Amino acid sequence: MFNNLSTLGAYMSKRRWWWWSILGLIGLYLLMMATRCSPIEKDIQARTEAALTEKGHDWAKVTLDGRGRDIMLNGVAPSEAARTEAIETATAVYGARIVENGISIKEYSTPVFGLNNEDGKTILTGSFPEQGLIDTTLRAASDNFGPENVVNRMTVSNDVSAPTWLSSALSVLPTITGMDDADFDITNEGATLNGTFHTEEEKQAFAALATDKLSGKFTDSSVVVPLGPTPEELAEIARAAEEAEALKIAEEKRVAAEAEVARMAKEANSVAEAAKLAAAALVAKVAVEAPATLAEEVSLADIEKAKAEMAEVKRLADIETAKAEMAEVKRLADIETAKAEMAEVKRLADIKTAKAEMAEVKRLADIETAKAEMAEVKRLADIETAKAEMAEVKRLADIETAKAEMAEVKRLADIETAKAEMAEVKRLADIETAKAEMTEVKRLADIETAKAEMAEVKRLADIETAKAEMAEVKRLADIETAKAEMAEVKRLADIETAKAEMAEVKRLADIETAKAEMAEVKRLADIETAKAEMAEVKRLADIETAKAEMAEVKRLADIETAKAEMAEAAALEEAERMRVEEAKAVLAAQKAAALAELESCQNQLNNAMNGNSILFATSSSKINTKSYPLLDTIALTARECGDTIISNAQNIEISGHTDSRGADTMNLTLSESRAKAVRDYLLGKGVRSSVLTSKGYGEVNPVATNDTAAGRQLNRRIQFTIQ
Repeated sequence: MFNNLSTLGAYMSKRRWWWWSILGLIGLYLLMMATRCSPIEKDIQARTEAALTEKGHDWAKVTLDGRGRDIMLNGVAPSEAARTEAIETATAVYGARIVENGISIKEYSTPVFGLNNEDGKTILTGSFPEQGLIDTTLRAASDNFGPENVVNRMTVSNDVSAPTWLSSALSVLPTITGMDDADFDITNEGATLNGTFHTEEEKQAFAALATDKLSGKFTDSSVVVPLGPTPEELAEIARAAEEAEALKIAEEKRVAAEAEVARMAKEANSVAEAAKLAAAALVAKVAVEAPATLAEEVSLADIEKAKAEMAEVKRLADIETAKAEMAEVKRLADIETAKAEMAEVKRLADIKTAKAEMAEVKRLADIETAKAEMAEVKRLADIETAKAEMAEVKRLADIETAKAEMAEVKRLADIETAKAEMAEVKRLADIETAKAEMTEVKRLADIETAKAEMAEVKRLADIETAKAEMAEVKRLADIETAKAEMAEVKRLADIETAKAEMAEVKRLADIETAKAEMAEVKRLADIETAKAEMAEVKRLADIETAKAEMAEVKRLADIETAKAEMAEAAALEEAERMRVEEAKAVLAAQKAAALAELESCQNQLNNAMNGNSILFATSSSKINTKSYPLLDTIALTARECGDTIISNAQNIEISGHTDSRGADTMNLTLSESRAKAVRDYLLGKGVRSSVLTSKGYGEVNPVATNDTAAGRQLNRRIQFTIQ
């Protein structure tokens, strides 16, 4: 190949060589530019775009095509400052040589903000350049009007400028929260307000704050229309009218009474005047006729007649005086009556007012009482159920205890009976022993007595014998001394006497012997009697022993029977305990199932209300139609859970709550009417009346602070609670 080129070069002229050399250099330069300039431009462009992106100028477009290291910037800058910063950023890129721009400044439309109250809702409209401004506006409106009442229709637009008036505009929102039809529009040119204030003070408060915050760039086209009187104020007006009417009637009665008193006084004065004239005429007559009749002596009849006329005049005067006094008394009584009637009218008015207040208090008390009674009934039912279960357990325990006590009593009774029988046997044995001992003592005493009697008889016999011998000796001595002759006769007589005496002695000895024999017989009889008694005692002792043995046998049999009964009772008790445990388990399962069903129903209600609110017209119990779907869901749950709720003696309480703004009585009335309106709606959807109750609590049960609009919004609510 090189040989061919060399041969080709050898045939070319010198001029051609120069032309071909110049063309080669030009081609070499173009090749160098094609291989070196394009990567450099791309690198500078990439670094410039990165620097602009880092600064937040993505809108700037970088161009280097065919310009080497000269940068061309194009695009629409959001501001003059942004355009200047983009140019400076591109100029600072390493390797850039010249920076030119075709950047234009973006033209923005005016930001707008509108607030309109419609159907109980606060609707926000307008455009802002970023979402943060919308969030700030939405938060301020929610704090003042309540998050559930605010509808956000604001949008983000890159074609509007940032508002400088937003914070000032939001600061005047609290002054228009009481307007039902507020229409508040703000732009860069100013603000306008249309709508109705209820008091001049509210209008003036808005005007003062708007003048301060918006520098006077606002047009106030609002009007003041006072609210009508509240039910409480109407009641007060009616009560005042009734009092005024009662006072008017009382005043008319008083005027009529005074007129009547004046008339009666006038009549009394007329009668008194006539009486005076009659008396004067009579006196004049007497004065005229008296001189003429003095000579003739005034007859007693004329004098009596004059006396009677004077008495009649006096009587009439007294009657008139009495009438006047009675009239005065009547007038005073009428005045007092009128006063009493006025007091009574006022008292009745006060009573009527008090009755109305008491009726309201009673109604609230009845509601509370009904709730308390329902809670008490439920609590008592639970207590009664627990009492019944405890009573059943106690009854079974008492039965077992009674059985054990009866068995123990019977055992103790048997023991006591046995003891008593043993004691009786012992007592009888002691009696028999004592009898035997007494008999023996008596027998020994009788023997001793007999011995003593025998000794006494013998002693007396010895004395008698000694006396007889002494007498005989004395007699013999006397006979010997006094009559010697008679000695033999007397001796024979003495012998006969001695015989007689000896016979007597023998007879007495026989008596004593008979006594001794009788005593012996008696002793032997007593011994036999004692033996018989001892035999009887032994027989009785044997009977008692047999009784004791029989009692012991019976006691042991009773113990065995009691053991068998105790075993049977224990088996019955165990069976009953098992039955009670099974019943308790069933009741516990049923109760747990019922609680689970009630909890499920409560959870369904809570889930339906989660994040939702029931809406009403401002200061009214009229339900907003937008809440009908939510209430239909609640009604479906209430119908499905109705049987479960009724079977557990419970109900769904619809409780109404308000924030702390406004009078306590007005808040309570509003919460009650709203709760009742919800109940009426649910009843109209087929929920049974026994399932639902309603009660208003007013402001007494807040769930958040009332110091902020957001807290007040949370406190204005309807709750559904199964209880």
